[in-house]
Amino acid sequence: MKFMSGILVILLVLIVVGCEGVSRQSKAKIEAPEIGLSMPVPQGWIRDKRNPRLCFKGNYTGTVIDEALEGKDFYAYVEELSKDFGGKVVSKAPLEISGYKAIEAVIEYPDLGNKVIKLFIKKNDRLVEVSFVTSIKDFQKYAPSLRKALKSIEIK
Repeated sequence: MKFMSGILVILLVLIVVGCEGVSRQSKAKIEAPEIGLSMPVPQGWIRDKRNPRLCFKGNYTGTVIDEALEGKDFYAYVEELSKDFGGKVVSKAPLEISGYKAIEAVIEYPDLGNKVIKLFIKKNDRLVEVSFVTSIKDFQKYAPSLRKALKSIEIK
């Protein structure tokens, strides 16, 4: 009987610790404080411990990068970036994120077998790109949680 009680206690501890890890993960954020961006990590994805601008789920990744526009036209540059590496734009929609102009694009890379959802944001003289890469076949499965995360972006 004592042995069974010990196993029960161990199981309860594992359940509590496991649930605690899940709740902490659901509060994880991708952050880029130097550009004022924060975004919740999509459901089921994990933020990289060494890089707060990166998250992943298996082989799939989410990243935040930014660069100076250096006088480039935002819309023309987004068009150029969307077609790099053989990308085929599936859809594109203008948005506004925290008062900044933005474009959401879904791009397929048939040669690589990938489908990407990208959010391009014009913040002053910088281009901020938030992107999530999955396989073409898994994209529809992850698209709702990725879009939810993208809609939750805050830029200060």
